[in-house]
Amino acid sequence: MDELVQRLSKGSHPVLASRVKSAGELKQSIERGYVLIKFTDTQGGTELGLRLEEPAAILRSADYTSVPQPPG
Repeated sequence: MDELVQRLSKGSHPVLASRVKSAGELKQSIERGYVLIKFTDTQGGTELGLRLEEPAAILRSADYTSVPQPPG
């Protein structure tokens, strides 16, 4: 396994749901079962696409009214 992937798969790391501009866009991405996540504490940032196993479960427990916006 790649060293970076190995490091990111352990512990806690700050992330952003990259390429989404609103809570609605994030919800649509989750409904499609695929989300792009950006690990912000790597050199230049590392973006990975994640396939979600149970998007319906995520949608039921999420609060899309209070999603913080990234800085900038």
